[in-house]
Amino acid sequence: MKVNNLLYMTDDTIYLKNKKQKNIIKHKINKNIIKYGKIYNIAKFIKEYNLFLNKYHLNNNLFGDTIKIIINPLYSPADITFLKTIMEKLNYRRIIFENEIKRYKLNNEKAYLNIQDNYLFLGYIDEYKKVNSLFIPSDFFATFSDLLNYIKSKIKEKDLYLIGKCERVDEIFAVFENKYHNKTYLFTDHELYLLNSVHSM
Repeated sequence: MKVNNLLYMTDDTIYLKNKKQKNIIKHKINKNIIKYGKIYNIAKFIKEYNLFLNKYHLNNNLFGDTIKIIINPLYSPADITFLKTIMEKLNYRRIIFENEIKRYKLNNEKAYLNIQDNYLFLGYIDEYKKVNSLFIPSDFFATFSDLLNYIKSKIKEKDLYLIGKCERVDEIFAVFENKYHNKTYLFTDHELYLLNSVHSM
């Protein structure tokens, strides 16, 4: 089903693709409103989101608007219901959710790593043909080398595709292929990849 808006949230940025706007809108938000891609402070989020809509003249009409929200694999059914309730308060009448793992072009040769400031998601297909999505807090490993070794242990010989933002995107791209001999790719639109991969709204 086609929608007018496409939303993705990280801990410090709201990304919105809207049919009225030529470019994807990036809106920085204050800390502790969103954590690991989930809303933690409802009142502050609604206030921030309304300011964001006003700034770009995107206020929903009287009858509401339609939106697709790309969510990370941490979301439970209860989290989705919670987010749906919040978005309904913002006058969205039709709300669709899509797990970001569906945006990865996973196969037996490809793994995807979404890198954000506070966390990473590693998506890959294992030897049992099961799709895996692993959540890794940025401070989970004591050293950068430990993080890389863990990624390698999971993806084996697969090619690694990097998306997301923050300095670690460039750091991993710079060393992973040389260290482990896995072909490693960085999309030119790595920060906006998830939204740009949705070609029809």
